Amino acid sequence: IVTFNADVYSLGAIAYYMITGKPPYAAQSLDELKQIHKNGQSAPPRLSEKTNLPGVPQLDSLIQEALNTDPEWRLSTVSQFKERVRSWINAPHR
Repeated sequence: IVTFNADVYSLGAIAYYMITGKPPYAAQSLDELKQIHKNGQSAPPRLSEKTNLPGVPQLDSLIQEALNTDPEWRLSTVSQFKERVRSWINAPHR
């Protein structure tokens, strides 16, 4: 069942790619990507493994939640994603 939080997943995937330069899941085909999601395989590599941006732990948490392969554990709306990104942008990073 496709729900509105599929848009959240898409935003998470785009954000992951923009930050790391790589897609969140290293699938060689669409069928392989479907299997990753169907089997609920592990989350993509953490952003901290791919970049040294300030505030990465908070951003990583948001991206991981947006990319959760189980829609029940994903953010529910794009508005929630937007607010969390806005909070990250406005937070002091060291």
